[in-house]
Amino acid sequence: MLHKKLFEKFVKEKLRIENFDLKFYWVWKDNITCLLRYDKWDFVIQLNKNISDIQMQIIDEVIDYWNKNWITLAWKKFNNRFYEFESKVFHVMNVLSWKLFEYEEFNIWELKKITSYIAQMHNIFEEWDFSKFKDWTNNFKNLFYFLELAKEFNEKDDKYQDYFKKIIEYSKWLWPIDGLRKWVIHWDAILRNFLFDESKNISWLIDYEMISYEDFLWDFVDHIRFYMKYDNFWKIEYEKLKNAYTKIRPFTNLEEKNIKNYLKMIILNTTTRYFLVLFEDSWFNNLNWWTVIWKINRCFWELEKVDSLFD
Repeated sequence: MLHKKLFEKFVKEKLRIENFDLKFYWVWKDNITCLLRYDKWDFVIQLNKNISDIQMQIIDEVIDYWNKNWITLAWKKFNNRFYEFESKVFHVMNVLSWKLFEYEEFNIWELKKITSYIAQMHNIFEEWDFSKFKDWTNNFKNLFYFLELAKEFNEKDDKYQDYFKKIIEYSKWLWPIDGLRKWVIHWDAILRNFLFDESKNISWLIDYEMISYEDFLWDFVDHIRFYMKYDNFWKIEYEKLKNAYTKIRPFTNLEEKNIKNYLKMIILNTTTRYFLVLFEDSWFNNLNWWTVIWKINRCFWELEKVDSLFD
């Protein structure tokens, strides 16, 4: 494995550690994570291929604060959290014990606890002065940016014209939203990024290298979006999770008014990114053609399902 040799070289040359073992347990798109074991202690190393300087700065400024204020995240192992090595960024942190659970293993009360966690996390975020990052822009999850790319690809090759037309039809009923509360958010607060103890209490939150300056509404809606693909998630479940969030952090009138629109934008964003995979290998590049087609159709079903949550 090429990444194994790179990690070994990083540990020896940058961390000055010899005689160790590496166990790779997470290889997903642009992130590779491993557990390092040697005779003194264990710790985690993560290769973040797309992390920016400003993201590293935000993370470094706030992680210790979050750990001291109820939110559990992985502490840095050494004086530095991030190391640049061979034009890549390595993230070095303590290891915590944890367990992953699937959606089907949770009852609604347990799912409400996770949603409440997000609301409390947002309350803590709002205590911190992130205003210097307010001009930071990132197009990675910008629907209208991806729609323009999809249009360009379709003009060059219209063999997936039916899918493109359907994407455009859905996009006609959506609109960008101005005036929402913006602050630094997690930006990927979906179920698979929560790690738990044996009793399903939240141990810590991962993938916070995606932290961004965006609408607070994003985290809640993206969290709901993750559940849309399940057959047993409908209006009653949505209402219970929404109530769990708003009991701690009420929505503004503008946020409340735009939840449905926002949820459809996020789902269509994912749909469009899958559509782009049909032309190039830039996103979700671990998926084969049939899987991509299946996921596009599933997203269309989710878009139709959204209406049922708000009837």
